[in-house]
Amino acid sequence: MVAAVLSLASSDARPATLSPSQAAQHVGQNAAVKGIVAEIGHSRSGVMFLDFGAPYPDAEFTAVIFSDDVSRFPGIEQAEGKTATVTGTIQLYHGRPEIILQSRSQLTF
Repeated sequence: MVAAVLSLASSDARPATLSPSQAAQHVGQNAAVKGIVAEIGHSRSGVMFLDFGAPYPDAEFTAVIFSDDVSRFPGIEQAEGKTATVTGTIQLYHGRPEIILQSRSQLTF
């Protein structure tokens, strides 16, 4: 009985995979968002943005890497134009869905 409960718990731990357009409907949830990285942008302060679906300002979803964490993502520029998956908690910033990336394990492409 305990094994069955543990088995169910581990399968529930896997986040749902969403498209960029579905992300806004899942704010506050741990999820995987999979789509095409339309553009990788940088702010003057060194923050990196992976815009999914369309370039800024029309992106459906954005993955954000703060300047202190950018060095953890070597070769990330190669993700532009490719299908990528990011995992983490979806939040809203200025009404748009995003996931903040702090670890390379949160990104596959």
